[in-house]
Amino acid sequence: MLSQKENPTSVHAHDVLKLIKETHLSTAALFEEAGRRFGVGATFHTCSGGGMSLPKLLEKFLACDKLILENGRLIVNERKVCSHG
Repeated sequence: MLSQKENPTSVHAHDVLKLIKETHLSTAALFEEAGRRFGVGATFHTCSGGGMSLPKLLEKFLACDKLILENGRLIVNERKVCSHG
């Protein structure tokens, strides 16, 4: 059986938000940790769309204020995150 790292799949964006909330990583460290947890080639999806790379997902979240970049660290803006995830 292939591990998730060997067989990348689509990961829900809430998993990325949870990772950010738990770890308070810098953007660079997030890329490293996401590669370990989800696989380097993983794609990401939200409730409204999919097929996104991690950079595209972060760009989307920063544009709609779900994430805030503060002092080099990503912070989840809880007021902007839907609650079903």
